[in-house]
Amino acid sequence: MFFEFPKHLTDGRRDRQTDRRTDRQTDRQTDRQTDRQTDRQTDRQTDRQTDRQTDRQTDRQTDRQTDGRTDGRTDGQTDRQTFYSDNNLVNGYTCKCAAGFNGNNCETILDMSARSHDIFPEINECSPNPCMNGATCIDGINAYACNCVAGWNGKNCDQSEYKNNGATCIDGINAYTCNCVAGWNGKNCDQNINECSPNPCQNGATCTDGINDYTCNCVAGWNGKNCDQNINECFPNPCQNGATCVDGINAYTCNCVAGWNGKNCDQNINECLGVSCNYGTCVDGINSYTCRCEAGWQGIACNVDIDECAVKPCQNGATCTNGLNKYTCTCAGGWQGTNCNQ
Repeated sequence: MFFEFPKHLTDGRRDRQTDRRTDRQTDRQTDRQTDRQTDRQTDRQTDRQTDRQTDRQTDRQTDRQTDGRTDGRTDGQTDRQTFYSDNNLVNGYTCKCAAGFNGNNCETILDMSARSHDIFPEINECSPNPCMNGATCIDGINAYACNCVAGWNGKNCDQSEYKNNGATCIDGINAYTCNCVAGWNGKNCDQNINECSPNPCQNGATCTDGINDYTCNCVAGWNGKNCDQNINECFPNPCQNGATCVDGINAYTCNCVAGWNGKNCDQNINECLGVSCNYGTCVDGINSYTCRCEAGWQGIACNVDIDECAVKPCQNGATCTNGLNKYTCTCAGGWQGTNCNQ
């Protein structure tokens, strides 16, 4: 059996389904719009933050560049930029300059009237005077400069230029005095005192100047601060064999005992030189010589024949005849042999 829903019920069901689909589409469109708005707001916030960061970086770069200029211009530019800068832009800025100034950062002065009290009130930084030691103060825009007198420097001319070589500077009235340390003199203690004038070095030494000091380069044979001490070349004693050492200037002399000679008395004198031992041989000694005689000879010079008959070798009335290192016996009747004893 087929049952057919009433038409009004069927139409109502279709309407509800259509409404649901419409609601879903509307919700999705609304969500998309909301998301787009949120994204745009987020992008705008991000852009603003980026712009502020960029502005800060630009300001820092501008400040660093501005620091390289004179204090007066730097301070004035910073004040004018702070006072008149406006109109934040995307990734940039614009300075609305006061009258008399222009440039990206209002750094160029076109007219001194820009310093008028009606536009940019001026404070006299030279009152009271910050400059010291007789310096002249020059007022600027939120700055000042000190023209120092000779001998002073620094921001406020409070630093002395004269601190040479450990000297102490004593300030006076438009003047100063330097108390020099030992070894220096002159107005600013910049002149080294020549300790070599007059020359303290002696005995031909060369003087080398130093700081509150000097050095003597001694010639051979001398030492000491002023080269006034003779070096004792006899210490330790170079002389030998009982000789006496006599010190000199970079030298010594040995007085040798008899029988020795040479620089240090270490050479034995040969006393055999020029000596004839005749029938003997000369043997050198210390300050002496000896002749060693051949057989049959005697005497200092071996020039005396030894008398072999002196001891009477011949017997039994024989006659002895002396010879060279020998003798001869002439026997009496009935006897024979070398000594006639047979």
